[in-house]
Parts: sequence; C-alpha cells; structure tokens
Amino acid sequence: MPRLLSCITLVLSMSLTHSVVANESATRANGEKLQGMKTTLLDMADQKIEVFNNFKSCVNNASTKKSLKACRTTKKVRLKEIRKEHKKIIKKHPQLAS
Repeated sequence: MPRLLSCITLVLSMSLTHSVVANESATRANGEKLQGMKTTLLDMADQKIEVFNNFKSCVNNASTKKSLKACRTTKKVRLKEIRKEHKKIIKKHPQLAS
C-alpha cells in the first residue's frame, strides 16, 4: 500500500510539473506575440506621424496658395497609400484590429 501511494504521488507530481512547464512556454509565446503586435502597431503609427511632420514642414515652407494645395494633396495621397498597406497587414493579422 505505501508503495502504491508513493507511485500515485510521483505520477501526480510529474503531471503538475509538465503542466507548469507547458504553461510557462505558452506564456512566453504569448509575450513574444504581444511584442510583435506592439512593434507592428508602433511602426504603423510612426508612418502616419512621419506624413504629418512632412505636411507640417511643407505648410511652414509654403509661400503661395498653390504650394499649400500641393502640401495637402501630397499628404492625402500618402495617407491613402498607408491605409492600403495597413489594411493588408490587418487582414493578415486580424488580432491587430481589435
């Protein structure tokens, strides 16, 4: 009887150890996935910030109404391109949209 009890204890402790190790590797994988998502979203934000910084600089340097319109048109076209790129990324990784 004591031998049976020790075998049961051994099996239970091994299964608990396996469960803890599996949980740690799942947590690590989720952490890496989260870091990748954060990097992607920050890159997307940086692209938009760059467009608006260029737009701001263009407006500050504009000397005519025509050059102001060119600034606006350039910004509009570039943002449209970025939206297309971002939609493709989000289509591949739908968890980024949530």
